[in-house]
Amino acid sequence: MVYGAEAVAFGACGMLSGLFVPALAEKTAGYKCAGRQTALPEDGRYTGVIARGGCAVLNGGLWVAAGLGAGGFAAACVLCIVLTLGLLIAIIDIRIRIIPNELVTGLCVAGVAFQYAYAGSRGVLFGLLSALAAMLLFAVASAISGPGKVGAGDVKLAGAMAVGLGYPGILYALLVMSAAMLIYCAVGLLTRRLQKTSMFPFGPFLILGMECAFLLIITVFS
Repeated sequence: MVYGAEAVAFGACGMLSGLFVPALAEKTAGYKCAGRQTALPEDGRYTGVIARGGCAVLNGGLWVAAGLGAGGFAAACVLCIVLTLGLLIAIIDIRIRIIPNELVTGLCVAGVAFQYAYAGSRGVLFGLLSALAAMLLFAVASAISGPGKVGAGDVKLAGAMAVGLGYPGILYALLVMSAAMLIYCAVGLLTRRLQKTSMFPFGPFLILGMECAFLLIITVFS
């Protein structure tokens, strides 16, 4: 656990790195579009002042929480990486409806490192078992919902985040994700911004569940 000046340092570093998240997301999105031989639509909202400021504040707050609650400097540092990777993945999925495999792999590796630093080899084992269960659950959901609803990227992302969350952390994430999706769909249908056949990215809801679950694990249930 870190205190005082160290927590301030975590927050400052988190805000500084958060400033670069939108630009990195935009470059990654452009790279993925180029690989598919498509052009990235221009949209200044994703790299504007509001986006950069919002990411800086959000990332700074997440890093402070990680530093205060992760239980050690090493675990806190790895968790900061996990949380920022999640933010990056969410922005890219909103931007181009793609969850990059490279970032999912990084999230998985960082999740293993966090589990080892936070809970030892037993935590790693539970994390890997949770990942298998989460991927199976989302693969079944993908098969039932049909093409275009729950994609392969969502299945892999669910597994990667389950590695770091372990059990019962993955359950907290799924509960938050489900609640957020229900609220989003209900409001969208009531305001007629969504139709029953509307498609929207699933990744951001997964990431929201993951971020909230990590905060619950290191604060309420630690």
